[in-house]
Amino acid sequence: MTYDDFNEFCRALPATVHVVQWGGAQVWKVGGKVFAIGGWAEDEPAFTFKIDDVPDGTYQIEAWHEKMDAQAESVTLADGEAGGGDFTFSR
Repeated sequence: MTYDDFNEFCRALPATVHVVQWGGAQVWKVGGKVFAIGGWAEDEPAFTFKIDDVPDGTYQIEAWHEKMDAQAESVTLADGEAGGGDFTFSR
């Protein structure tokens, strides 16, 4: 995913606002709350996404790239805990 792909994806979601802050990071908000940040990690684009108010349960999170294999992780959320996956795509 490039910065252009990332920004195009975020822009396509309803009611999003684009803000450039934190040393040039690409920050996207909905209702004033940050849900996605794009930055750089070791000269490669790095992206993070966040969602709130997800009911307790076990979820399958998938990350994909059009030219690489998809990656998936199972995440269990309970009692308002934060959780997530860590996906890395390499050329």
